[in-house]
Amino acid sequence: MKKYTGFTLIEILVSLVILAIIGSMIVVGLQSAIRSQNIIITKSNRLAEVQSAIMILERDLYQIIDRSVISENGDLLPAVRFKNNRSRIIITALALMVFLLTSPILADHGRKHGDP
Repeated sequence: MKKYTGFTLIEILVSLVILAIIGSMIVVGLQSAIRSQNIIITKSNRLAEVQSAIMILERDLYQIIDRSVISENGDLLPAVRFKNNRSRIIITALALMVFLLTSPILADHGRKHGDP
């Protein structure tokens, strides 16, 4: 009688099932790592934007010159006012510009006839 050497069909199928399970675990792990990487990239980009904005604000506030501003009534107003123990800064010139730009009477003043 001949002695056959090699693997049986059952042994090959069992090894393929084990290989498929390991492969699926690797795919799930890689998908999780890619998802985490995308979240980290998004948050780091947002952090960079916030840090840039803070740097610009800090630079601008450092360069403020305290010059008086004339209001629309002709009153002399301080350029910078602090409220609530310096936790709130009011820049008078910017507040006046926003008021003038959003005022319904003055907003129509700069438009040409026929513009919406």
